[in-house]
Amino acid sequence: MPSIVPSESQTEACSRVADILSGFTTADAKSTPRGKTWHFLHTVAQHYVQTLEVNSHISDATIIASLAWWSAAQVTAEIFSYNARDLGNNSEIISLLQLSIPAQLAHRSAISSLLGRPQRAPSSLAFVTTHFTALWRISLLEAGPASEITLLRNHQDTVDVLVAHCLRAGFPVRDGIAEPPILAIDAAFDPIAIRWLFASREQNHSEDLTHFEPEADEDATTPLLEKLRIIGELSPDGRDFLLCQFRTAVGLGMIVVQDMIWIQENPTWLGYIFTNFANDELEQFCLTILELIRQGSEEFQISIQRFLLQQVNREDLQTDRRVVAMRAIIQSSIISGHLGTLDLLVNSVVVPEILYSLIDLKRRLDEIRRVLPPLVQGRLRSVLVRLPSDDNSSPHGEAPDSVPIDSE
Repeated sequence: MPSIVPSESQTEACSRVADILSGFTTADAKSTPRGKTWHFLHTVAQHYVQTLEVNSHISDATIIASLAWWSAAQVTAEIFSYNARDLGNNSEIISLLQLSIPAQLAHRSAISSLLGRPQRAPSSLAFVTTHFTALWRISLLEAGPASEITLLRNHQDTVDVLVAHCLRAGFPVRDGIAEPPILAIDAAFDPIAIRWLFASREQNHSEDLTHFEPEADEDATTPLLEKLRIIGELSPDGRDFLLCQFRTAVGLGMIVVQDMIWIQENPTWLGYIFTNFANDELEQFCLTILELIRQGSEEFQISIQRFLLQQVNREDLQTDRRVVAMRAIIQSSIISGHLGTLDLLVNSVVVPEILYSLIDLKRRLDEIRRVLPPLVQGRLRSVLVRLPSDDNSSPHGEAPDSVPIDSE
C-alpha cells in the first residue's frame, strides 16, 4: 500500500488486511482482540438475521439484514467495552460472553430460520450474512488491486485462497446482481478476480496461477441447470463445485422452483444422488432442496417428499443415507405443513437404526421447541405428536447401546 500507508507501517497494515481477507481463521488471528471482535460481530449479525427472518413482518430481507448488522455492531461495541471496563482479567466470563453464548444463540436461531421463516424475495446481504463471513472481505477485494492498493508478496496467497473460495461458492456472482451495484457483494466478481490474478502474476513472475482463474473452469460455458441434469457424469471435485454453486443460485433466486420441475419426472436423478453422494454432500443438497420446497407449490412439495420417502424405504441404500432422507422429510413437513408423507414414513419404518434415529430426532426437537418462536413451536407440535417415542418404539423394550445417532 505504498501511497496510503507509510513505509514503516506497511508490514503491520498488510498483516491486518490479510487477517480480514482470511476471516481471522488462523489460531493466532482468532485469539487476538480483533479476531474475537470479528467472530463475535459476524455470529451476532447472523443470529439477528435468522431471528428477524422468523419474527419480523418486514417483507424486504435486505432491510432485515441491514437492521441485523446495525444491531450486531451496537451489541459488539457494548460487550467488548464492558469486558474491558468491568471484567478485567476474568477470562471465564469473558469467554462465555464473547464465544459460548453467541454461538448457542446463532445455532438456535438457525434452526428457527430453517423451519419457520416465510418466503421472501432474495437478498444478497441476507444470504452472505447467514452463509459466509465474507462481507467485508469482498469489499477489500473490490477496492483493489491498484497502484495505491496492493498487498505485500508474502500475503498474496491469502488473496488467492479467498478468490478461489468465492469462485467455488459462486458468490459474489461472476456477472453481478445489480447495475450499478449498491454493495460490493452485488458487483460482478469476474473482473475483480481477473485484476487480482494479474497482480499475482506480476508479483510472482509466473503464469502458473490458474487455480483461481475464472477461465480455468472448463465447463464455465455450460449453464448450471444443464450441469445439474448430468451431475452423474461429473468428477467428485466437479460435483462438490456444482453443489456449492447450486446452493448459492437457489439462495439468490437465480434458480427457482420452476427451473427444477423436471426432477418430478426424473426420480432416478434423486436416487443417483442418494446412492453416490457422500453424507456431507447429501446434507448440503437436502438443505438446498428444502429452500425450493419453501418456495414451491403444494404439488412440488408433496412430490419431493414422496421421492425422499422412496429413499428411506430403499433396502439397497446405506442406512445413514436413508436417515438423511428421513430427516429431510421431517424438516420439509415442518416447513410446508404437509403431513401425509410424514404419516407414511412413521408407519413404514421397520429398520431399527432408522427408527431409533427418528426417536432421537423427536427428542432433540422437543428439547429445543420451548425456546423457539411461537410460530415454529406450533409447526413443530403438529409434527412431534406423529413421531414415535421411546416407550412405543421397540418390540424388545429398549434400543441397543450402539445405535449411531446423527449429529445436528
